Amino acid sequence: MDPILYKIPVSLAKSCRGKAMIARSTDPEELVSTLPDEGSDGLLGAQLLDLNADVEPLAGWHYSLPVELVMSDPLTQYPLLYRHAKLLDKHPVRVSIPVVEGLGKAVKVASSLLFDVKLEPGQPAPEVASELFSVLDFYLHHSAVSQPVAPPSNNLGWSELCMHEL
Repeated sequence: MDPILYKIPVSLAKSCRGKAMIARSTDPEELVSTLPDEGSDGLLGAQLLDLNADVEPLAGWHYSLPVELVMSDPLTQYPLLYRHAKLLDKHPVRVSIPVVEGLGKAVKVASSLLFDVKLEPGQPAPEVASELFSVLDFYLHHSAVSQPVAPPSNNLGWSELCMHEL
């Protein structure tokens, strides 16, 4: 398989068959209706870009596929994680959280729901640094944390040697 991983809009998935890809969409219904039921050669996972979307179609889909929930504003979006807990019945789930204000609450909620967590650090603002250290302390010392809280290098079995977003 090609060592390049493509993160593509789900509408392009059929044209990229045979290539390592993660299909992304704001709409779970679009993921279910566009992606093949039996999986696809090269399809490694899906990214859900809108946490407000109705996840019922994806939760009821009989095909198991790793799902990454992409959070853009942890301060306001962390409560939305609860509605995605049902995805764990059929899919491994990871939440991608930017290192901005509110990341502490988002990490704690995601961890309590047994989601893997991927931190998207960038260059954190000085006022967020203490919150980042609190998250690190929570992960290292809180006995109830059972899922990974990791920087982007830990990728839930998705090889991201080289990545191209289309």
